Amino acid sequence: MQSWKPRLKVDETKAAFTLQEAAVLLDLTYNEVRRLIQTGEIEAKKYGLKYLIPRNDIKWFLFQQKLEREN
Repeated sequence: MQSWKPRLKVDETKAAFTLQEAAVLLDLTYNEVRRLIQTGEIEAKKYGLKYLIPRNDIKWFLFQQKLEREN
C-alpha cells in the first residue's frame, strides 16, 4: 500500500529550481520534467549531480502552455 505524501512546498521566489520543485510548479511528474529537459523544451544547468532550472525558464514554459491552450 502506498502512503500519501504531502505536496512539496516550493519557494517561488528562488532564482532556480530542482527537478522535483519544477515538477510541483509545472504540475508534472519528476520524469516528465526530465523528459522535457532531454527534448530541449526546458533548459536546465547541471551543477555537480543536480540539475537546476532557472525561474525564467519555468515562467516561459508556463506561458507557452497557456498560449497553446488558448489556440
